[in-house]
Amino acid sequence: MSLRVVKRKDRNDTLTIVGTIRLRSGQRLRVRQGAQSNDPQLAAEEAAVIEAQLLRADWHGERRGHRSFAEAVNAYLEAEPRSLADKTRLHLYIKGAG
Repeated sequence: MSLRVVKRKDRNDTLTIVGTIRLRSGQRLRVRQGAQSNDPQLAAEEAAVIEAQLLRADWHGERRGHRSFAEAVNAYLEAEPRSLADKTRLHLYIKGAG
């Protein structure tokens, strides 16, 4: 099922993008978010862009720069045991002392 644009009566007729996208793994990803525009055509284009981004990320993986440096450092520290010196150096670098 692809994403569609619906008008919500309980939100002063604002447009909402809703739907479910089936990923390659068979998993379903539910989407429900407000459209940036109240123009139905622009909202439909926005829904198509969101769907394309989700499918592209499912197929190719997350794009570079999607995660912050702090998240990358945390993943690095959790991947395997690190020395106290490494932890201290990275902590200081994140806080802006490096």
